[in-house]
Amino acid sequence: MTFAPADRPKLRQIGGRPINDREHNGLLLRDPLELCEQSVVLPHALIPILEMLDGTHTVAQLPAQLKSRFNLGMGSAQLQQLLAALDNALLLENENSARAQAQAVSDFHPLTPRALSSAGGSYPAEPQALRELFNTHLAQAAAEPGTADYRALFSPHIDYGRGHQAYAALWKAGAAAAQHAELVILIGTDHSLGEPELTLTRQNYATPFGVLPTDLDLVDELTSTLGAAAVFAHELHHRGEHSLELVANWLHHMRAGQPVALLPVLVGSLGAYVRGGADIAANQSFEAFIAQCEAVMRSRRTLVVISGDLSHVGPAFDGAPLHPAGKDKLRKSDMAILAAACTGQPERFLASVAAIGDRTNICGVAPLYLGLRLLGASQGRSLAYQHCPADDADTSVVSVCGITFV
Repeated sequence: MTFAPADRPKLRQIGGRPINDREHNGLLLRDPLELCEQSVVLPHALIPILEMLDGTHTVAQLPAQLKSRFNLGMGSAQLQQLLAALDNALLLENENSARAQAQAVSDFHPLTPRALSSAGGSYPAEPQALRELFNTHLAQAAAEPGTADYRALFSPHIDYGRGHQAYAALWKAGAAAAQHAELVILIGTDHSLGEPELTLTRQNYATPFGVLPTDLDLVDELTSTLGAAAVFAHELHHRGEHSLELVANWLHHMRAGQPVALLPVLVGSLGAYVRGGADIAANQSFEAFIAQCEAVMRSRRTLVVISGDLSHVGPAFDGAPLHPAGKDKLRKSDMAILAAACTGQPERFLASVAAIGDRTNICGVAPLYLGLRLLGASQGRSLAYQHCPADDADTSVVSVCGITFV
């Protein structure tokens, strides 16, 4: 692995969120891999510097460039102090963060199975408590039990407290399909990855009900085709990513705790295709993955479980406040995209997202596209669309729903 020279600092692929409390006001820089407990709060005035930390600008050049481009006055001492804080928090792409990541991967691999990252927080860790929670939601769901012939389920991955109506409707309808599956290909949003990459793991996935064993033979076959460097480059994302964990719990519950062979897959953003006009057919990794999985699906009763939420709109997502008229507009926009997805035509679905420039921040685009490609000709039915509040003023929402595919 090569790094930018020490005098040309480069920020790692990290996340950030606004923070405004008694102690801090600015942008909280967050490492999605949690390599370090430290974080950095960047004052609003200094946010433009993040754009410059791309490995092409020297430390000596940065003060003058910041003044020229952003009219931002920043002395050498202040810059060095910020860079030291970023380095201490392992937020720079250099040998320090690489060593920490290598150690984290080394610690992750011996775990059998993958530890539950959200249990005891966003949902009960004790199996009976979670079982009762799910059964309560299922009893209230208006959906009818569906057929075992469902080939795919599109499930939310928002927390259960807000999204339980959509979860329960989808999994009540999909119970028979879950119970009859011999293999489940579980595809979820990789919230930490802005690139359209597939990430596998050999780790088994735990739930409070036991263990869903990863199909190691299938992982090895895909690794042989796609290359270990590609499919395991971001394996550590599996450690804390909730998009697979929250859906795996429902899958395991609907199977009454019985295990099933699992292929857990994380997929990064398709932003280059829905906003930049790139040709998705040129993504050779996707094409190879689809071809190999299709061959397996012909020989085993396979259920494709797609984990994704819909739109993320409002101040909580750096947008304008959403009032009733805006929520109605969002509903219409979401319904058009859901209608495209339910045709079973992946290109039509992707085009519907591209038509709005993905301005509503749909986090389930990549897994839903990939799932539709695996299915081939299919037909979907949308269940229990809902808006989940995302701030105390109810001016930000996450929209979710379930979809069954035959």
